[in-house]
Amino acid sequence: ASFAVIRIDDAVKISARSGGQINVELIMKELGGGGHFEGAATQKNNVTVDEMITALKAAIDKFVK
Repeated sequence: ASFAVIRIDDAVKISARSGGQINVELIMKELGGGGHFEGAATQKNNVTVDEMITALKAAIDKFVK
C-alpha cells in the first residue's frame, strides 16, 4: 500500500492506495475517512503533517501485523 500525505490550506489530507493485499479503507476509516478496499482517503483540519503521519502509523499498526 502507499500513502500520500499533503497539506492544503488548513487541512492535512491522506490519499491511500493498495495493490489488493491491504485494506486501506479500514485504515482511513480509523482516521475518520473512507473509501474502498484499494483506494481511500481522509483529511483533518488544524493538525500538522507530523501529527497526521503519527496517527497514520498507529492506524497501519492496528490493521497490518
